[in-house]
Amino acid sequence: GLTQLRVDDNVYEYFPEDYSFRQSVNIIDAELSGASGISYVISAGEGRAFADTDLNQLNSFTDWLKAQPEVLKIVPGSRILKQPDSWLRLAEEQLYNPDTHMLKLRVRMPQQSARAMIAFDNRVREWVQDNSGSLNIYTGGSADLMFAHLSISNARSMLLSLLVALFAISLFIGLMFRGWRLMALVFICNFAPLILAYGLLGISGGAITLGSAVVMGMIIGIIVDDSLHILFKYRRYRRSESETAALKRLWTDVIPAVFISSLTMILALTVGLLSDFKPIFEISLFSIVIIFIALLADMYLLPGLLKMRFFQRHFR
Repeated sequence: GLTQLRVDDNVYEYFPEDYSFRQSVNIIDAELSGASGISYVISAGEGRAFADTDLNQLNSFTDWLKAQPEVLKIVPGSRILKQPDSWLRLAEEQLYNPDTHMLKLRVRMPQQSARAMIAFDNRVREWVQDNSGSLNIYTGGSADLMFAHLSISNARSMLLSLLVALFAISLFIGLMFRGWRLMALVFICNFAPLILAYGLLGISGGAITLGSAVVMGMIIGIIVDDSLHILFKYRRYRRSESETAALKRLWTDVIPAVFISSLTMILALTVGLLSDFKPIFEISLFSIVIIFIALLADMYLLPGLLKMRFFQRHFR
């Protein structure tokens, strides 16, 4: 499942199909020039006007753009640029600056996911590096492209910070308990639920989006708190009781409290499953899945590992 997991997002799919926002976007995609777009600023260099050779290269660029499967429309088109009064009209439409001789080229396409938008812009950059000639074609920019980079960068940063937090928490617990065995134990019990949750996400064909990425930083404190609660109580019981008696007391005195607190949070988070806004729904669903898997890990995996000789050596 983890090998199939990818980072992606689509802001246009945050609402269900029956919402007027989605219906409007679908109409724009089907009947007009498309809901998504990227603008490219083009100049002939050194503040000079576009010559015939520059226009020929610009035509090659627009022809290549039209051949891309995502592109629905390019504004302005190559035919408009050859008309006598075209540059004056473009200046009035704020697509051309007569002082700097810079032209804005708008590329329109249907709604795109974050990965698809970035992949298209990367293809444009590769073409520009190989074929731009004397033209200066600057990096594309738009709200769609900005959000695409933001969502993917945010998800990757959250993944990295999650790993750093897990290692830091495990190291801190190892120092508190004065043993590297319990440091490894805490890391396993808190890392396993996250691995399973994201593995299930990958198997289901889902992607790490803005909603599921936020869960990483939000949920880590909850699952670590329960495992620490069990470990502290187990260490206290082992000071005066045997291994078997301490484990029995965990099941009678500690694990029921962990179960009730986890169940309470799961029930509270089910309210978010009623939301039509996709990020809220994903945050609630992913939090419920991780808390449930972490509860199973605290009830069965953690006591099972505590019975192993490798970890019992710490308490002896």
